Amino acid sequence: RSFQLTNVLIRPEPPAVRNSGPRPANTCVDLLLSGRTSFDVQETVTPPAIVLRLHRCTLAMNELAHYTADRLVGHATLRQVRPDLVELRLPLKGRAIWGWSTAYGVCANMSTDPPGHDFAKYAPEDLRLTIKAPPVVSQKLHGLTVVLDPGHGGPDSGAIGLHGLREKDINLRVALAVRKTLIADGATVVMTRTTDRAVGRNRNDELPARVRVARKAHGDIFISIHHNARPQVSDGRVAHGTFVYYYQPQSAELARCLADPVANIQHEPVRAYVYRSLHVVRQPYMPAVLIEVGFISNPTCEARMRAPGYPQAIAKAVANGLLHYIRESLP
Repeated sequence: RSFQLTNVLIRPEPPAVRNSGPRPANTCVDLLLSGRTSFDVQETVTPPAIVLRLHRCTLAMNELAHYTADRLVGHATLRQVRPDLVELRLPLKGRAIWGWSTAYGVCANMSTDPPGHDFAKYAPEDLRLTIKAPPVVSQKLHGLTVVLDPGHGGPDSGAIGLHGLREKDINLRVALAVRKTLIADGATVVMTRTTDRAVGRNRNDELPARVRVARKAHGDIFISIHHNARPQVSDGRVAHGTFVYYYQPQSAELARCLADPVANIQHEPVRAYVYRSLHVVRQPYMPAVLIEVGFISNPTCEARMRAPGYPQAIAKAVANGLLHYIRESLP
């Protein structure tokens, strides 16, 4: 079965209450379809754009309406790429993508519909793409909401060093130090956990629960903090390096900006930012990275992690990397 796309509306998101005061308006892109069909969303970094592709779909357009109050999207283009594939390209006016989400059936009877445009009959089939507005950041990190995720916790200890240091414990110590440093720089900080506990309802829910915390907080940045290990003991004892993982293209620059400061503060010569499919960094809702600060399986590195000033040193490095990222990414 083939479905038809009849209308596209690009407009500011309806007002919503946010946890950290007034926020820039996100942009809603509502696609009115004759039925639900499969789709995929792709990002391009240079130039920044979001591309939505509808499969088993044909154009039967009445209009593509782009409301002038929208401040995020440039001149959108819509085309029938193949007989069964429609592509909507949304160039962004800013220098970076700050996140997006999609959902079916959320745009019936919106208060922003102009007079005479009642799309309630399409509601179950309507597809909404919401594009996240960049934060307004001033005076270091004022205006930025950062979600910190100390990896593991509760029954999940993570890796354990040769001399007994548990990853879940050092992850939390570092994350709490990062929170204190970022708050001093003006950021709002939300933690997925602040004590030695699990976050999810069960083992299968553990990683999705951490993403839910970030979404509920309307986070601007997500940083998961871990310490690395190798599965083979002989490898683990000599492995070293700082690695920052990302998945969405929007997160690559954040990963790059964090890798060097975190490695430098430890005098670590090996550092890299790495594309990898990990659950917490696959989320497209905000730039998201996972930092493997160092190798807990290496006794030399483990000893460094036990030093009293270690969490504060890593926190300072993370804050410096984040400040650099904000300066590069925002106008």
